[in-house]
Formats: sequence, structure tokens, C-alpha cells
Amino acid sequence: MTEPSTDNARHSKRTAALRKLGVLGLLVASLIVVAQFTPLAKWLSEESLTNVLRWFGPWAAPAYVTLSAVLLALWVPGTALTFLGAALFGKIGAMPLNYLVAVIGGWLGFATARLIGGDALLVVIGDRWALARKYHHWMTQRGFEAVLYARIIP
Repeated sequence: MTEPSTDNARHSKRTAALRKLGVLGLLVASLIVVAQFTPLAKWLSEESLTNVLRWFGPWAAPAYVTLSAVLLALWVPGTALTFLGAALFGKIGAMPLNYLVAVIGGWLGFATARLIGGDALLVVIGDRWALARKYHHWMTQRGFEAVLYARIIP
């Protein structure tokens, strides 16, 4: 029989993990709703984006990299961002920018997953799936190797 304090602590961790996942889900859903049902779609037209580029002037490329990396970390498809970069900066000019977007966005996504997802997943799954604990231990001990394998295998 488990101690009541252990059960309370486990329940508290599970509740906190579910709350984090819920907040992340609400954020993503909110972004989708804002993009679909507000004037944001008009703002994202080619003409509007060209005007924004002119307004940013020499800071257009760093602004694009920053915004796209954040969007990539928030699960906006990378292909769409790559095409956007090519449309704004030309095929050749967008190549190094899109590379930076991929690296920074990947890092931000990984950091977000480490902050929110890893512990939340373990709490939600719990002891019901021993493989999750083994994978979490492997990721903790050999993070670079695990990410390298995850990127190469698909």
C-alpha cells in the first residue's frame, strides 16, 4: 500500500503536468483562431509583407529569422515558412536565413518540450509504460545522440 502523501504528491504532479499541456494547447488553438478569423490573414498577404520588409529596412532579415523561428517552435509548418522566406528574400537570399530559422526554431522547440513536455509526459503516462522512463533516461543522459537519431531516422 502506498503512503497517502506519495499519492497526493503524484496527483499534484499529474495535475500540474496536465495544466501545462492544457495551457500549451490553448495557446496553439488561440493562434489558429486568430490567424483564421481576424484581419491577420490580410496582413500576411504578399503586398503587406513586402511593405513590412520595406519598413524594417536592413533589419528585415533578423526580424524574419526571429519571427519565423518562434512560429516554427509553435508548430507552424517549416515548409510554409521556407516558402515565405523564398518569396520575400529570393531563393538564394533565403537559404542562409531559412537555415538559421530551422536551427533556432528547432532549439526553441526542443527547449519548450524539455520545459513542458518531458516531465508532463512522464507524469501522465506514469508507471504504466516502462519504455517511457527508459527513453526519458536515455534523453537525459545522451540528449545530443537521441536528437541526432530522431532527426536522421525519419
